[in-house]
Amino acid sequence: MNSARNSPHLSIPVAHGCGSRNFFSTGSSRSDEHDAGAVDSGALEVKQAPLESLRKPPTPEKTQRLILSTSLDPASTMTALLEGGLRKGERPVGQIAASSLLAGSYLTFGGMMMLTVAGGSTELLSAAPGLHSLAGALVFPVGLALITLTGTDLFTSNVMFTSLPFLSQPEKFEENREAFVKVCGVSYLANFASSLAMAYCCASMFQPGAVAHPFLMGLAAKKCSLPFMTAVAKATGANWLVNLAVYGAASSLSTPGKLLAVWLPITTFVTLGLEHSIANMFLIPLAIFAGSPITFTEFMINNLAPVTVGNMIGAIGFVSMFQWYALVPNKNCRK
Repeated sequence: MNSARNSPHLSIPVAHGCGSRNFFSTGSSRSDEHDAGAVDSGALEVKQAPLESLRKPPTPEKTQRLILSTSLDPASTMTALLEGGLRKGERPVGQIAASSLLAGSYLTFGGMMMLTVAGGSTELLSAAPGLHSLAGALVFPVGLALITLTGTDLFTSNVMFTSLPFLSQPEKFEENREAFVKVCGVSYLANFASSLAMAYCCASMFQPGAVAHPFLMGLAAKKCSLPFMTAVAKATGANWLVNLAVYGAASSLSTPGKLLAVWLPITTFVTLGLEHSIANMFLIPLAIFAGSPITFTEFMINNLAPVTVGNMIGAIGFVSMFQWYALVPNKNCRK
């Protein structure tokens, strides 16, 4: 009995307000000896609240100590994203670059999955174009899922992460600006570099004669023929959804929850045919390396420039600003 009382136990506190960052903590305490249901499982002791306590108003101590949840509330999620943005800005350039090279590579796996599924089902394209779009979109989120689970750096979400400190700490404008430029600039260039490298390495899979070659050529031509403002608008919607996926993943405390939170918005944006700058850094150069007449100049001017602008609008305007002011009661929660 004494060993059970003195063994380490797991406590899961509720995140109150904006300052809560630690959701899991281990330690030992004798103050909980009256709690029923202590189970000694070796190194871990799980405390369960007695049934009687569930019929009474919770005391602050018990509310702090024992509430099981698989997700954060909206305000706590936004605060967690803020903390993530502040940590991103504290890293050296080399670490940001390495992380961004990985993220750009991970996203290309989703692009190749989408091309393989959509390019290999041309009969569905002519018979049911909506289902064809959905089929390719269902596999594309694997890229952002890998990025989310590994914590690597994607430019389009870094814009959201590093713009939140401007809202929380407006008095530190210069410090926030330097972090924003460093993180977003390095991640943009490194995402581009790894996307180009992956496109060059994978081009042999999509040469003339490959099943997905016609679909890839048509997709790249369509992307580079969009009017400027259309590309901006489609990119705004795309990164709004991408960052809602990041928000949803941050709110979940379980891996299955994070994957589901990523899958739904990303499937939506791909099905709708919206524009994502980092995805296009792979798809359009891949088409060029596979024989498309599109030039890199046309790609940069007709697609990448307006799509990058729209992605930044979607991240900053619709997620950072609107959701921060809508969801966080105390906007100066980080002192």
